[in-house]
Amino acid sequence: MRISKATQEIVQKMAQEMNYHPNVYARRLRNADTQKSHFVIAIFMNIRTTGERIAGINEGLWAAEKNKKYVLDYILEFFEYDNLSECDSVISSSMYNGALVVGTSEKDIDYLNNKQLDLPVVVMNVPGEGFSSVYVDEYQVGRECAKLFCRYSAQQEFTHAIYKGRGPGMRQLGFLQACKEYEIRVEENWKIDTQERTFDCGRTAMKQLLSQQEIPQAVFIMSDKIAIGAVYTLNEENLSVPEDLSIICYGDNELLNIMKPTISCIRFSVNDMIEDAISLLIAMFENNIKEPMAKIKTADFVFRESFPNPEN
Repeated sequence: MRISKATQEIVQKMAQEMNYHPNVYARRLRNADTQKSHFVIAIFMNIRTTGERIAGINEGLWAAEKNKKYVLDYILEFFEYDNLSECDSVISSSMYNGALVVGTSEKDIDYLNNKQLDLPVVVMNVPGEGFSSVYVDEYQVGRECAKLFCRYSAQQEFTHAIYKGRGPGMRQLGFLQACKEYEIRVEENWKIDTQERTFDCGRTAMKQLLSQQEIPQAVFIMSDKIAIGAVYTLNEENLSVPEDLSIICYGDNELLNIMKPTISCIRFSVNDMIEDAISLLIAMFENNIKEPMAKIKTADFVFRESFPNPEN
């Protein structure tokens, strides 16, 4: 039976007002007669999490349980950016075997680093001192992109620095430091901030870049959605990609492969990260591991028309 979005919102609001939480113990009893171990995982998700990311998370959760010797139940808790601390009573609860946190800000990370955690907590794509994590080395991603630009023989580069968050900041830091080492020129007016990672922000940022007296030869954009807006604007201005301006972005979605031109990107598998995060949580719980643990994932270059592989 399908329930309308409006009805779901009403039920969620009433549940929050009544401080309702699902009966985890009843869920455990439901699986008590199985031969598999049963775990209840709380998932704290930023309300800004995109649909594509949510789909990847769902697939990762499914993969984590498939063919494993355990049964998993998930309790979903939403939080607003910078306000993970408002979920303190839930994070401190003994109802769960562990918690997975997705979409944190610097303020949220400070909260977790300064909190005495009584249950295993894994944060997605952010390293920390007080919690475990599965993450991509964003600083190294930035450096690898600069190295790519160097191989591409571009003498002028430009970078987008996007919305608040640790990942884009570390990516940009690694990129700019490596550009300096490789003697790649990056003018200050080519570093364009966008407030959100949206199509419209990509259009606005590219128009701002094109208004400059001099423009770069290549662009590193920190979000796939921003990249789509940027390429759309270049097409409107009858500029050729990659002949007039080469583009590569961080993050991937199916639209990048159907754009004209198709857009090159740096991507990582959300599914694999979620699967690894769940496995890490369960290992910590089963072995009573208190010290934070980390697993570093790699990101891959996907070359398409907007930025051809320089080795070809």
